[in-house]
Amino acid sequence: MTQKRLVIFSEDFPPYSGGIAQWAAGMATALAKSGHTITVFARFRMDYPAEPDQYPFDIHWVYGNHWRQLRTWYCYRAMRDFLLKQQSLDAIIATTWNTARGLLVLCRQYHIPLITVIHGLEVTRNMSRLKALWLKKTLLSCRFVIAVSRFTKQQVVNQYCIPDEHVQVLSNGVDPLIYTPDRNVDSLREKLSVQDDKVILTLARVIERKGHEQVIRALLKIRKAVPKIKYIIAGPWEETYYQHLKQLINRLDLNSYVYFTGYLATQVLADYYNLCDVYIMLSQTLESTGDTEGFGITYLEANACEKPVIGSDAGGIPDAVVHGETGYLVQSHNLDEIAARLIELLSNQELCRKLGKNGRKRIEHLYTWNAIAARMMNLLNNDFQQGKYSDDR
Repeated sequence: MTQKRLVIFSEDFPPYSGGIAQWAAGMATALAKSGHTITVFARFRMDYPAEPDQYPFDIHWVYGNHWRQLRTWYCYRAMRDFLLKQQSLDAIIATTWNTARGLLVLCRQYHIPLITVIHGLEVTRNMSRLKALWLKKTLLSCRFVIAVSRFTKQQVVNQYCIPDEHVQVLSNGVDPLIYTPDRNVDSLREKLSVQDDKVILTLARVIERKGHEQVIRALLKIRKAVPKIKYIIAGPWEETYYQHLKQLINRLDLNSYVYFTGYLATQVLADYYNLCDVYIMLSQTLESTGDTEGFGITYLEANACEKPVIGSDAGGIPDAVVHGETGYLVQSHNLDEIAARLIELLSNQELCRKLGKNGRKRIEHLYTWNAIAARMMNLLNNDFQQGKYSDDR
């Protein structure tokens, strides 16, 4: 296979959390380890200091004090300066359309194919007519578009009239060497005082869309069947929603059952997955804003650690969770169903083990970053071989 020189340009990158950051890091790492020359451009965030150099590729941090207003210019400037010193590139992969928009002119000028990744929220959220036109023009100007789930592809095709053949589905992945089962988490159990408890975990930003509130409300039913229970909410929080949850916990007298960790470093995430008995994230679609879950990479991470998962039957989550095989899909506002599934799993260790092992096998077969990166290169190589790239789009 011919080795390529590729750029991955992403607004989000670790240590910043979220699916886009994980996609960028996972894809870049797998492509670099397979022999391609990878350079990553990522937005620098003051509140998320860069972690020590741990990647097999160069990272260029993109600086800007007014990112939302001027990100098109920041992206253009960073890539322009790079291309003035760089002999050639085979392709640029932008992890959001907003990033891609700042690169279009340069890709035309230097005859570089541009691929844009769509995750979900950025095409389902409500936006102005002008911004929707920018989005459509940007996607149509790309060589092709990657959607991380069937749901996300359908949203792009239906809402923005993007041709079906212009959008390829390529899901998120997981590194099974990082997310492994049977890690020793005794010290973590002691730190969190959960030595004898059954543990439910949600690892995500603490925002309304992720559905923490429904799990908390379901605890009232669950604790009657499983008295020694702890719900760990891991991840950075949005202050208003965090205070809302704290007030709810106080009102329901559940303070001894719920624990907030705050932000967790990437290096400890696998320990938290191993600590839990069941992983749950009840993401919902917020009609008022259009917010939704495009895929849900944390379900794969938990499955890779051989943990059963519970997700809501919304957005792209059915691509991440196989109902009855790797976990369960539930209606995000059905407290009886949520409680019943959690009680079923927390009361049946053999069932947990079976679903968790099924999840791990599925990851190893289909969802390693190496497998996802290989599919990406197949798409790129087919594109190069067929000579599809043209300046006359």
